[in-house]
Amino acid sequence: MKQYDQADNLTVRRVSKDMLTVTLSDGSRWKVREGDVSKTGCWYKTQRITVLENDGPDAFLYPYRLKNLDTYSDEAEASLL
Repeated sequence: MKQYDQADNLTVRRVSKDMLTVTLSDGSRWKVREGDVSKTGCWYKTQRITVLENDGPDAFLYPYRLKNLDTYSDEAEASLL
């Protein structure tokens, strides 16, 4: 899988009302796995995010993980829109 080129130095720009879409500071939009919306719903503007490769069982649908560096424990499986 191709690595996401802008994986570092990103921040949250916006989380949609339904918490299923996260927009990052580089303008990229990410569809979040429904099971992870409880995490992304707590994310707020300027929190630091890094994009990692997803090696979990849902990687074929959500090839990336968005990791919140300010909470250290919050990760959401996601696909680039």
